[in-house]
Parts: sequence; structure tokens; C-alpha cells
Amino acid sequence: MRIKAFMLLIALVASASITISCRAAEPDTDILIYGGGFAACAAATTAATTAPEQQITLLVPYPEQKLGGIGTIGGQNFMDLRFWENNFVTKGSLYRWYTKAGRFYSTEEMAGVLEQEIKSHPNISIVFGRQIVATNTTKQKITNLTLQPVRRQHEGALTWTGAPTDMSARVYIDASEDGRLARLTGVGASVGRQGWPQELLPEDERDQPLARQQAATLMFKVRGVRIPSEQTTITGWQFVRDHTGSWGLAGGKNTFHTDPVLKDFNRTFGPEGFALKPVNAAQDGAGNDEWWINALLVFNMDGRARDMDRNTDNFPTHILPGSLTVDKAWQEARDFINRPEFIQAFRRFTVTDETGQQFGFQNAELVKDKDGKPVVGNVLYVRETIHAVNSPITGNGMEETNFALPPSDCQQAGNGPGNGADAENYSQRMGLAHYFMDVNAYIFEDLVSTGDFKWPVTEHARPEWAEHGQPENPVYLPYRMLISPDIQNLLLPGYATGASSLAWSQVRVLPNLAVLGDAAGAAAAVSVEQQITPGKFGDDQVKAVQQKLKQVNTRLDK
Repeated sequence: MRIKAFMLLIALVASASITISCRAAEPDTDILIYGGGFAACAAATTAATTAPEQQITLLVPYPEQKLGGIGTIGGQNFMDLRFWENNFVTKGSLYRWYTKAGRFYSTEEMAGVLEQEIKSHPNISIVFGRQIVATNTTKQKITNLTLQPVRRQHEGALTWTGAPTDMSARVYIDASEDGRLARLTGVGASVGRQGWPQELLPEDERDQPLARQQAATLMFKVRGVRIPSEQTTITGWQFVRDHTGSWGLAGGKNTFHTDPVLKDFNRTFGPEGFALKPVNAAQDGAGNDEWWINALLVFNMDGRARDMDRNTDNFPTHILPGSLTVDKAWQEARDFINRPEFIQAFRRFTVTDETGQQFGFQNAELVKDKDGKPVVGNVLYVRETIHAVNSPITGNGMEETNFALPPSDCQQAGNGPGNGADAENYSQRMGLAHYFMDVNAYIFEDLVSTGDFKWPVTEHARPEWAEHGQPENPVYLPYRMLISPDIQNLLLPGYATGASSLAWSQVRVLPNLAVLGDAAGAAAAVSVEQQITPGKFGDDQVKAVQQKLKQVNTRLDK
């Protein structure tokens, strides 16, 4: 009997050991969000609100202890909004932030608004200054990420520091500007305008595994801006004050087209990779003499490429000759802004009213730091990187078939669920995107397409676009934009979302990305609650996501 009992005990222990060794390890977090900008913050707050029992980690890939990305540490404090039928289209997270901080906001205040909101959710943890070194996948799922701390060097570049660690989650969200998580996990994607009709591309971009990305911008600060006493429009210049009392202004097309000093400047430096375009500018908060300026185009940058990845598998395999890394572009742009010719040309952006008074930047001075360097955004305003595809990129006409959101959906969107090219998106709608299809220049030659300077460049770059022109109505954003057939537990509300390059020219502004962020956060909440990966969602799960989005006041209907 003792022998039998002993043998039974051994069998039970062996059975228990087998059970323990076969059990999947618990993940470090339920939902891991990669990114620190508006899309990432929207995803985090919506996931936390709609799934309060789940743990959410916000992995911020830059070392500054501030949220908001391009919209705060990048200095892009002018909200690109377009109203529809006199109504605010973008609701959800973005509308909360807009209400608190304004349309032309203090970057410090907006960062504070985001931090306060994130920290009000006890189920969100923020990890600053960690970058992805490697991704591990199996059976079309991410199992874990290897992360390493980064710090920003004095000249602006990121560099590795500290020891690598691993982190795992049930669901991953790439809400970044460079699509790094998507790219390193092998998501099928096009680079820049690779999906355009080949005959519209320069020779060096045709039939290549990548194409150029839209020019980036380095935001810079000035003081000494002269504005009128009341809101007004003067010869194409718009001077607007938001509900917080902060001013924004936009204009300068006529100056760009005709001013001889500015034209000479652009003809000299455009071929070298820099040009001044018409201006968007916003006060850094009401009453502040300092303004953030969006005017400098930086050509020939590849938003996927970082110096710290050189000589590793993480550096882009294919890159166009002469392309700058993000770090090099930032450094060269800051040095360029400090040249005396720059501020002299920028001051040409002035306008004279009917009484002879001048407004704008005729007396502008660069704001400089203690080292005499211009104060600029710590990160570039990157406009385009990669776009997730639903099938491999082959042949012409692919932008209408290979992406979840094609250009026709945007240009020919209807005014309700029963009409327009986007009607088929209605059952999957995750929110509305509304803005102009704003193709910034890809190469300097785009600015002088007619033999002289012309802005905007959308019609030049895509001549067939003029048949339908700017979208009149918001577009339904379908759930399929957020997923890839290649990785089942990954959501894509950032730059890597499934929009074609031309459709992206409308979607890319920060308010629309916040809409996608809300959608990804709600989808992640449904995924962990129902234990179904986002890539396997059916109609019931999509409807559940829509219900959660209604909880956070996302606008789903026109």
C-alpha cells in the first residue's frame, strides 16, 4: 500500500509540474500603447475608461517627461480643424482637450491637460524614454517586446542608454509617428507615396520598394508678432482668437507667390533641402509674446530612419539616396533657422490693411536659448511615414484596392449613411475624419510646378484629383483601418494606419488621429474583455467597440 501511495504521489507531482510548465505566462500588462502623441493619449484614456479593470501601459518613445508628442514637445500647437455644417466634427478625447486648452494653446498647458487626464486613471502606467529594440512574434501574434532606455543628446539625437528589458501584453497599439512597432513586427506597408500611380512619380521613385514621404517641418519660436485688435481677415490672412483668448493666424500665399526676397530665398535654398511655405502660427498661450511657427519645409528626410539604428536590422533596408535620418534632419534644420538669411526672408510674411497698417512678422525675432540656438520643437513635425496595406503592393491603381481607406472614400464621402463612396464603411464606422486633402510638397520642384511659385501643391502633385477636389463631407473611418492581416493582436491608429498616401493627406492632422486613437482604445478594451484578438473581430465585436465609443462621446454619425 505504501508503495502504491508513493507512486500515486509521484504521479500527482509530475502531473502538477506538467500543468505548470504548459501554462502561458501572465503578460506584464493587458494593453500596451506605443507612442506619446494625441493618438496614443486618446487610446490610453478611452481604453482605461471603457475597461477599468484592465491594466494599460503607455510606452512613450522619447525621454521628455511630457505627453503630446508633435502637439506639445514638437511645438505644433495650431489645431487643424475644419467645421462641417457649422458643427464641430471631432468629438471624443480631442474635444475634451480642445475645451480645456483651446485651439491655439500653450504647449505646456496642453501637456499638463494630457498628464492630468492620464493620471486620473489608476489603471494606466506611463513609461517614458523607452524605445523598441526587438519584437518577438509567433503565429501572427506579438508575444513580447524588448525595450531599452533612450536619452536625448545635446544636438537633439536619441541614443541608447541602460539595459534592455522585455514587456508583454495581450493587445498592442502602435500610435506612433514612425510606425516602428508595426514595421519591426513585419506588418505589410507602403512607404510614403509608394502607392501612387507610377506615372505621377519622379523616375527615382518608380517601381521601387519605397517612395518619398511628405516634407517635414521643424517648428520654431518667434516674438514680436503684430496682430490686429479684433479677429479679421486681411487679403487672405486670417487672424483668429479662440475661446481661451489665444491667437492663431494663417496666411501668406500671396507673399509666397510674389515676394521677390522670399522667392530668391526659396530658389537658393530649396534645392539644398529647405524652403519657407505659407504660415500657420499660434500663440504659446493667451497673452504670451512667444509664438510657435509652422513655415519651414524640410525635404529629403526618411521618418523611419534613426541614427541609433545604423548597422542594425532596425535601420530601413531600403532608403532613397541622399535621405536624411530624423536626427540629421533636425540638426540641419535648427542650424538653418539660425542663419541670418532665414529670419530676413521670414519677415516678408506681412500683410497691409486698408489703412496702411502692417500685421504679421515684419518685426519678428527668433526666440533663442542660453546657447544662442533657436528654440525649436524637440521633435520634428513629421507628416508621413508608412501606410499599412491589406494586400501586397503591385501594379498601378493600387491605392483604391490595397488600403482600407482609399482616396475615393475621402473625396466622394456622402452626407449620411446611405450615400457617398464611404457608405460601405458605415457598419464599421469608428468615427469621422474631416479636413482638407493637404498634400505638402515632396520635393522642392513641387513648389515651382508652373514655372513660378504656387501653393498649395495638391492639384499639381495629383492632377486627376481636381475632378472631385476637396472633400465636402467628413469620411467614415472603418474598423479595418486599424488592423493588419499580418499581426492579429496589433491595432494601428498612428501613422501606420491603413490609409493610402493620398487619403492620408486628409487623415494625418492631429485631431483625426485622436479619433483613431479613441477607436483603438475601445477596440483593445473589447479584445481583452472578450478574449478575441482585434484581427479576428466580427460584426458583434465591431458593434461592441461602437458602443464603447459612444461612452466617451465619440461622434459616429454625420
